[in-house]
Amino acid sequence: MALPAHILDAYRIYCPNNDLSRWVSSITRFGEVKHVARKIFTELCSVCQAAQLCCRTEHDVPLENIILFLCDALILCAYTAAIKRGDIGTVLNVIAHWMVMFHGTGKMPKYADAFFATVMDLKTMKPNLWYLILILPSPEG
Repeated sequence: MALPAHILDAYRIYCPNNDLSRWVSSITRFGEVKHVARKIFTELCSVCQAAQLCCRTEHDVPLENIILFLCDALILCAYTAAIKRGDIGTVLNVIAHWMVMFHGTGKMPKYADAFFATVMDLKTMKPNLWYLILILPSPEG
């Protein structure tokens, strides 16, 4: 619930005149929404932006944490959506991304190793078995 609330608030902040309802009713082109969405993505959902905040003398820790949360939450949403639609390529990309993230911290090498094993298992699995994994229900229900 926090991710949609943060994104909606970001639209409120970055929309013209800071009035979301008036802006939504006045939209005539998709490009307007795309422009605001791109601005939100680059300024509030970017690890690079969080790194720049960290280097400033006036370090805004809450904003940095919000940006990092939004980055991770969007990756998790992409992963969830990929699983729901059976997109094994995106699942592999996200798992590979997480593998690098966990390895990069240096604090959780076992997670990185587990993700690496999962990626290798999925890459060496016969493609016709992916269908069975994605279609058959799990034993837990």
